[in-house]
Formats: sequence, structure tokens, C-alpha cells
Amino acid sequence: MSNRFLFGLLVIIAVLLAGCSSNAKVPAWVNNTETDDAYYHAVVSVPKYDSRYKEQAFEQAVKNISMQIQVNVDASVSTKETEAFGLSYSDFSSNIQTSSRTRLKDVELYRSEDNRLGYWAHYRLNKLEYRQQRLQQAELGKKLALDLLEKYDHSLRGKRFVFNKSSFYLIKALDELSDLVDMDLSANLYGKQVNLYSEALQRLATLAANTKLRSKQGQIDAITGSNLDLRSTIKCYYEGDTNLDIIGMKLNAAFSRGVGTLITDLISNPLGEAQLEIQSISSADKNQLISIGIDKSQLLEQSDNPLVKKMISSLNLSTIDLPLNVRNPRIWLDYSFNDSGSENRRLLDDRLRGLALEVVDDGQAADYTLKVEIKSRPGTYIPYLGIFSAFGDAFLTLRNARTLEVLSSETIKDIKATGLSRAKAEAATETVSLRAIQEILYRLVKGNILP
Repeated sequence: MSNRFLFGLLVIIAVLLAGCSSNAKVPAWVNNTETDDAYYHAVVSVPKYDSRYKEQAFEQAVKNISMQIQVNVDASVSTKETEAFGLSYSDFSSNIQTSSRTRLKDVELYRSEDNRLGYWAHYRLNKLEYRQQRLQQAELGKKLALDLLEKYDHSLRGKRFVFNKSSFYLIKALDELSDLVDMDLSANLYGKQVNLYSEALQRLATLAANTKLRSKQGQIDAITGSNLDLRSTIKCYYEGDTNLDIIGMKLNAAFSRGVGTLITDLISNPLGEAQLEIQSISSADKNQLISIGIDKSQLLEQSDNPLVKKMISSLNLSTIDLPLNVRNPRIWLDYSFNDSGSENRRLLDDRLRGLALEVVDDGQAADYTLKVEIKSRPGTYIPYLGIFSAFGDAFLTLRNARTLEVLSSETIKDIKATGLSRAKAEAATETVSLRAIQEILYRLVKGNILP
């Protein structure tokens, strides 16, 4: 489409917008499509009901002129270099058009006229002056990008790779160049004539490919429950002739199979390590999986350019899967009635198994220990019933078997029982105490072990 044809089309649109009455007076020059080809032209019409009508007219004109410029742009972007980022020619065209609107200077109000019906304005931009401006912008952009690329390359020659700082150099170089892909972006880099945009794209692709994650544990043996405090060390490094520890890189983590709670604020330390913390596992599935990846948000936040943001979003950054071998929590029950063992402990064993706990016979193999003590004391004789009373006190202590931390301590006092003799009454306190204990076991286990 020629510049003259597009200008004529814009004039027709402006006239139609202005024609709000059969008596509308349109300035004669509006219909004169004879224009100076040395300029880009835009004739616009806006109603006057808004006090900003002149500013609105200028904004419309800048938009129209940028559309004409875009029609004449022949962006020389290599398909091979951009396909990997999921970009198309239209992405680059749109980006140049948008940047042209913000960078247009010296748009001249050539003539204008207004009446009660509206405001007409003819704006123009000198093509040669615009081209010179673009050449100046390209030279400044190349100079800045060249400096940024050299700084980025230098950051890869150290012993460590500071992710945010180094990636900032590369992202800002791409920001600067992505608005100029219709210009000649060749420059001398390390004694060789190269296209700076191609160089920046290659470095972005290499950054994505060489940034690696590795878990120091092949898998984690875990249990269902809360307050687990399970940790896994994730190594972050830039792969090269000599691997570089990556500092300050954000990671994200989530269960891809299974259910649980993680500390997701992960960032690599000066050793290039991030600590993944598993707070709880609420699924009983034996084989679960946590997926860990590089958080793109830190890269996206560094860019002000929509095209570069799209490139970053399309990057295939390193991810790893951390397998979890999950089992039910193991608990060891230390039970006594009046300081002696009792077969009645099986009632508590069954109750604990019903709460999805594995009861073990060896305290060394347990994750938790539960100590239950019942002590009886005699009551009185009840003559009108001909029976004796007795009272039981139950003491429960739940500990973490590894740390010996007391997780819960419960006392149930004055549990009353009766019997035909004093001995039978005291023996009965065990049975009634066990009933009371079973009622609170769910709360004790749910509140301290299970999620």
C-alpha cells in the first residue's frame, strides 16, 4: 500500500467521523489529497466537547503517522534466530509501530481549523528528518547494547554468576535493540563484525540452556504429617568449561504428584544452593513428586519491552523432579497401668492404626513416641449400692522420637470406676480410662502428627 493511498484512506475516515450533520462545514483543504511526498501526513478530526480536543487530535495524528511508517518498514529479522522464541514477523512489526509512537519527534501542526461542529488538523512529519532520528537512535542503541553485552560476557568469566546482575545486562541490551530491528545493527564485537541483535538472542538462548538445577538427594524418604521440617538442597549452576555457582536465582517449587505444603520462597545462596523445605505432606500416596524450576518473574521484571517479555516467557528453563518415598508415620507406644504392662494396650494400638499410624515395637524405629500412664487410687464404699469406688488418673506425653521434643502433654484426672470389691474397682479404672484416652487420641494425633 503506497503512502499516498493510505493518506487518502485516513482523510476519508476523518471526514466520516466529522460528518455529524448535513450542514457540517468541512474545511476545503481536508478534501485536498495532493500532499508533499517528502512528509508523512495525517489529517484528523475530533469533536470539541472535550477540553482536551487538541491533545486528542495530536495523539490520533501520531498514531496515524506511525501506521504509515510501519507500512514502509522492511524489518530484516532472521527467522532462524527468532523461531526458538515463538516470535513472528508481526510481533516485530507491532513492536516497532508501538515504539515509533513513543519516539516520534518534530511532528508538525501544518494547519488547523475549528467551528462549532469540530476541530480539523493536518499534521506532518519530515521523512528525511525522521530517518535521521532513527539512525541516531540506532547508533545510540548499538553503543549501549555493545557495552551491555561486553559486561554480560565478562560476568561469565568469574568464579560465580550473580544471576540478577548478569541477566540484567542481557535483558537491557535486548530491550534497547528490539525497537530497532528495522535498522542496521551491525557492530564490531571482539574484532569481528556481527549483528548485535543476533548476538543478544544467541546469548539469551544459551543462558536458558546452560542454567542448570540439580538435587543433591536422589529422593527423599518422607512421612505423611505436619511440622515435618524436611529439607533438600538444590544446586544452581551455569554449565560451561568450568561450572559457575549461580547466586541470587529465584526458584519455584510445587507438588506435581501428591499434596503437601512447601516453603516456596527459594533463592540460591553464595554457594549456589537453595534450600527446599517440606512443611507437611497430606496425601497418603507412596510415590509423590515435587517439581522445581527457575522463576521467570525475576527476568520479566527486568524488561520494559513487550517483545522481550514474550521472549522470556517462551524460554525453556531448567526444571527437575524430586521424588518422595512416602510412608505412614511410625509410633511407639509405651503403656503402663500402675507401673506395669497390660494386654489392654492393644486397644490403643488399634486406635492408633485406625488413625493411619504404623505402630512399631522398637522405639529406635519410630518417628514419634507416645507414653501413656494410668494410675489408680481407691475411693470409698457406697453402702446403699453395696459397691466400691475408685479413681484413675491418665497421663499422656507425645514426643518427636528424633529430637525428643515434647509435642503434647495431656492429663485426665479423677476418672471414676466402681466394682464389687476395692480391687475390682481399681482394676476397672483402667478400662474407663482407656475409653477416655481413645476419645482424645484423634485430637492429639491430628493436631501434632497428621496434617
